[in-house]
Parts: sequence; C-alpha cells; structure tokens
Amino acid sequence: SAGQRLPGQTLTGGAPADDVAVKLAEARQALGVDSAAAIAAYQAVLEIEPRNAEALTYTAWLVVQNGSQSGDQGQVRDGLELLRTAVEVDDTYADPHCFIAITSANILEPPDPATVVSEGQECLDRNPPAALGPAIQNMMAEAGAEVTPPTT
Repeated sequence: SAGQRLPGQTLTGGAPADDVAVKLAEARQALGVDSAAAIAAYQAVLEIEPRNAEALTYTAWLVVQNGSQSGDQGQVRDGLELLRTAVEVDDTYADPHCFIAITSANILEPPDPATVVSEGQECLDRNPPAALGPAIQNMMAEAGAEVTPPTT
C-alpha cells in the first residue's frame, strides 16, 4: 500500500466512475428533499460525464418542476428540451419519456395530448418505475389513447 490517500478518495484513488456513482447517490438522496442540492450533484455528474442519461433526465425534470412552481412556461419548455436531449443520449431509458408525457399532460400550457400518448407509450414500453406506470396509463387514457400493454 504505497502512496497517499487524500481526504474523500477511495482506496483506489477515487476514479471518475466512482465520483459519478457517489454524486448520483447524493443526488438521489436530495431529490424531493433539497432541489438545489440535487441539481448541484447532478451538475457535478454532468461535468464528469456530460452524456449521463440519469443526470440529464433529473436535471431536466427539476427544471420543469421549478418552472411549474414559479409559473414560468419558458422554463417548463426549457426542461422539456433537456428531457428530449436525455432521450437522444439513451432512448432505452424510460424516465425521460415518462417525464415528457407527464409534463405534456399536467404542466405544459396548453397540454399536448399527442405527445402524452406517444411519449407515454414509449415510457410504458421501456419498463418504467412501478409508481409511474399506472399514472402514465391514466394520462394516456385521458388524452384519448387506447392504451396498449408494454411491449417488454
């Protein structure tokens, strides 16, 4: 065991991949509790891995939520664009598709039923978090879609 371990480093010296995992864990803990801390942790991930789908998705979702809370539709639209960027980075990741559907149904003014249906189905087809599936199906039904079971 030669060498020096600095504060905050792991036994292997704190490789960037380790830093990403730590920052993602910090962001997940802060999500829903401290938006500023969550955004800071996700931004730290994006500095290391600019194409990290989770960090892009949840940064965008926090932008949408902030826009919704402040009544700023421009910010909501900015968040939607960031969610679309997350989809471009990893189309197999369900969460950005789910958040686009939710935003298009419940936050965007005026709502966008066509996007609710198309992105809702994309979400369902990608095995979304269990809590989101029924809500997405309900939004799609309210938007006039015949909801098809996930294709997974």
